[in-house]
Amino acid sequence: VKDGVYEIDYAAVTALFSNGTEEQKRVIDSAVHEVAFYLGAGVANLINTVVPDSIVIQGEIMQLPHFIEYVRESCAQNIHPLFDGLYTISPSTIGKDAVLLGASVSLLEELYADPYLAAQT
Repeated sequence: VKDGVYEIDYAAVTALFSNGTEEQKRVIDSAVHEVAFYLGAGVANLINTVVPDSIVIQGEIMQLPHFIEYVRESCAQNIHPLFDGLYTISPSTIGKDAVLLGASVSLLEELYADPYLAAQT
């Protein structure tokens, strides 16, 4: 407890969800649902603004049961109807280096899109 707030890490959450009492599992599921709601609302805002084809979410929390479904539900509730069905939301399968790999791909696409730079490689 720090400043009257309980601190809990991912390992404790998964342990409680797997081995806890029904009440503990209900509380964990409720907290996961709330986090997913806000993430889904943020993803909806991103889609409403940028209109990407695909959103890939990475992190340990993605391994919790139902998390991705909760995010998708929240996004669907907050998305502009014009964009419904034009995107996918999925968990990353790349792992911890997903951001680095995505940045590398983006840089390479830009490099090869410029004829002058592409000729230099």
